[in-house]
Amino acid sequence: DGLGVLRGLAAEDAATPLLVLGDSAGGGLAAGLALLSADGQAPALAGAVLLSPWLDLTVSAPSYAENAASDPLFSRDAAQAAAALYLQGADPRHPLASPLLGTLRGYPPTPVSVGSGEVLLDDARAFHDRLRAAGVAASLSEVAGMDHVAAVRGLDLPGAAETFDAVCTFIDGVLAA
Repeated sequence: DGLGVLRGLAAEDAATPLLVLGDSAGGGLAAGLALLSADGQAPALAGAVLLSPWLDLTVSAPSYAENAASDPLFSRDAAQAAAALYLQGADPRHPLASPLLGTLRGYPPTPVSVGSGEVLLDDARAFHDRLRAAGVAASLSEVAGMDHVAAVRGLDLPGAAETFDAVCTFIDGVLAA
């Protein structure tokens, strides 16, 4: 569906920059769309914004255990159950299921934001590191005390307003270019 939307938007107005933004599992979907864009299967993207992204459906990162007590909204058990329902037997290592495992050459500029106590912290860190190693303009914001997807849940939550401001600044920069 996301690929269809990107193609439709590009066909309607090729001059307007396209960006994808996603949080949690939606961050994984946005990252997968950016993978398709990077390898030419989808329209070119001017950027991808990932908030508390779930980027590895193997659910194998150490932060699932390390941050279990500090992440009240997501857990290893919840992730394993959600991955099984989503994948329906498909390989969790497929790059469109787990963009962390994909080829990142040609990926668009990408800010990544995550709370330092989230179980998805390692996904965000590893993806950022892989983006930078691939020469992608990427930034990582680890926000102490910020809960999972706080920026889309309420600007009064710790770290949410600063994350929202950073996202707006990034988008403004893309649109001004």
